[in-house]
Amino acid sequence: MSYRRWISEIEIHGTATEARTHNKQLPYIRLLKRIPFDLAIFDEVHNAANLMSNQGTAFIRLAATAAKVLALTATVTNGMAKSVYNILWGLNPKQMRDSGWEMKSATDFQTKYGAFKEVRKTDEKNRHRESERVTTYDTAGISPAALIYTLPNFVNVDSDDFDDLPPVEREVIKCPSHALVETCHRTIENIIDNAELPPEDLLAAAAVRNAVFLRVSDTFRHYDDELKLRDVPLGTLHRLPLPDGELLLEKEEKLITITQGVIDRGERLLVYTGNTQKIDMRPVLKRILRDNVQGGSIEILPDSVAPEKLVGWFEQVTAQVVVVSFHRVATGLNLSQFNNLVWYDYTSNTRLAEQGDGRIRRVNTVDIHRAQFGEVRPVRYWYLTSSEVQALQLAYTLEKRMVAKLAEGETPDIDPAECSSSQSFSSLMTKALKEGNFNYTDPSSLLKKMTQHENARVKGDNKGESLTRTNIIHLPIARPEPVPTPPTIAVIHCENGREVSRDLPFGMYQALLDSGELEFTLFGVYMRNPATRRKYA
Repeated sequence: MSYRRWISEIEIHGTATEARTHNKQLPYIRLLKRIPFDLAIFDEVHNAANLMSNQGTAFIRLAATAAKVLALTATVTNGMAKSVYNILWGLNPKQMRDSGWEMKSATDFQTKYGAFKEVRKTDEKNRHRESERVTTYDTAGISPAALIYTLPNFVNVDSDDFDDLPPVEREVIKCPSHALVETCHRTIENIIDNAELPPEDLLAAAAVRNAVFLRVSDTFRHYDDELKLRDVPLGTLHRLPLPDGELLLEKEEKLITITQGVIDRGERLLVYTGNTQKIDMRPVLKRILRDNVQGGSIEILPDSVAPEKLVGWFEQVTAQVVVVSFHRVATGLNLSQFNNLVWYDYTSNTRLAEQGDGRIRRVNTVDIHRAQFGEVRPVRYWYLTSSEVQALQLAYTLEKRMVAKLAEGETPDIDPAECSSSQSFSSLMTKALKEGNFNYTDPSSLLKKMTQHENARVKGDNKGESLTRTNIIHLPIARPEPVPTPPTIAVIHCENGREVSRDLPFGMYQALLDSGELEFTLFGVYMRNPATRRKYA
C-alpha cells in the first residue's frame, strides 16, 4: 500500500488495513472463485477448522462462491467448540451473521459454548508480579446449546448404518522399562536443573522434559538425545548400550513376535511410530525386523513422498511390513490391504489416534479381504507401551476420544463419566512425574469396551465366514524342512544301581513316551523306575 493511499484510507474510514499472504494456493483459488459452482464438495473438512490456516482460508473463499456446500469428515471436532466455528461459516454464513457472529470471533464462540480450565500459579519470588496468577486454557467439552448451529447443518451418518465390516481385535502389551531408563530419567532431570533457566521458561522446560520422558524408554540405546529449548541446547542424553548378553528390549521382542505371526498368516502389517524427526525410529525398527523376522519384507514410507503421491506409493509397495509415521497417514488414505496395525508409540492427539485406527477398517474393507484371502479376517490392533508414562498417554487419549465422540453427536464406546481426568495430558503428566503417582484407567479395560461395542455392530456372517478357495493370494512363507525320523533312540536304564544306555526302536520309544514312562534330563532320557526314582538335574 502506498503512503498516499494509506493516508486516504485513514481520512475516509478512520483505519487502514492491508492483508498479505504467502499462500501459493491463493492464485488458484482466485481462478476457481470465478466459476459459479452449483455444488462444492469438501472432503476431510476438519483440516479447514482454523481460519488462519491456508486450508481454512481456501475453504471459506470457495464455499462463499458456491450455491450449495457439502462438507465431509469423520472427525468433526477435536472436542472443542471453536473447532467447528470456521466450518459453520462455510456451511451457513447467513445463520452465523444473523446470530451476531463475525468471521474472526472463534474465541468468543469458544467462550460461550466451549469449556475452559483455570490454572493458578504462585510466584512469590518475583516482587514485580502478583503472588497468584490465573491463566485460562481451552479444553475439551461443548455445551448442548451449540446444537442450534449443528442440528440444522450437520447430518451424522452413524457407523451403526454400516454392518458389513470386519471384526476387531485389540490388545495392549505393557512392557516393563529397562533398568537403564531410570538412569536416563535422572540424567534428564539434572540437565534441566543445571540449565539455570529463568522462571518464565520453567513451563516450557517441563514440556521438553515430558517429551523426552515419553520416548526415552524406546530410544535410549539407539541415539544420543539432545535436549533443546527454542533451539537453545540444554544438554545431551548420551546413548546407553545394553549390558552384555542383552540384544533387544522387551518391547522390540514383542514387535518381532507380532510381526512373525502376521507373516506366517500370509497377511500384512502397518507399524506406526511418531518418533521420526530429531530421533527417527523408522530405520531402527526396520533393521530389528529385518534381522529377526523370517520370510517377510520390510519397507519404510520415506519423507520424500509428497502427500498427493501417498496413494500411488502404497499401491506400488509390495512389502508385507511397512513402517510409517502416523502423522503422514492419518487422513484420506484407505489402507485396507493391511489388516494388522501396531502402535509402537501412541499420541495424545485424539484426531490422529482416531484417524490412524481407521486407515485399515473402512466401508469396503470386507470386499478387499474377500479378494485377498477369500474370507473376512479380523482387523487386529496392538498398542505397545514400555513405561508408565506411555501407558498414561494411551489411557488419556482413549478417554478423550470418547469425549470427542459425544461432542460430535455419536454414541460413545465408553461412558464419559468414567474419564479419570479433565486436565491436558501435559499437565497430567507433569503432575504424575512430580508426585511419582501414575493414576489412570487400565487401557486394556477401555479397549475391551470399545472393541465389544464395535463387534456388536458387525454382521454375523463376517464374524465366522467360511473360507472360499477362490481368489486367495498365497504369500511366500519360509517353513523348515521336516526332520527325518531316527530308526532308534538311546534310553538310559538303571540296573543294579548302574546306568545302562540301550537303543530302542522308534515305535517302542513313542509308546513309552505316550505312557509317561520316560523322564527327560540334561544328561539324557531315562526310563522311569518307581523303586529308585532319579532326581531332576
